[in-house]
Amino acid sequence: MDGEKIKKLRQKLGVSQYKFADLLGMGYGAFVTVNRWENKKSKPSRLAILRIEQLMKDKGITLEELEEKPKANRRRTKEVAQ
Repeated sequence: MDGEKIKKLRQKLGVSQYKFADLLGMGYGAFVTVNRWENKKSKPSRLAILRIEQLMKDKGITLEELEEKPKANRRRTKEVAQ
């Protein structure tokens, strides 16, 4: 799993890097590790990948969801009553 997918997962969960590290059962200060993954400065260990996969399963998130490109925001204009 690459850094981009990890970041998308974390954002989909709506949590900070610190909270994401906590959800994975990582120790204090592990948010730095999450930051390094997201910025492609390091790769998660096999254990970390297993924990990420389990978290995804627990939250009902599929890998396909993380691979989807974000849809363009469509603004709806409101008609002004005259």
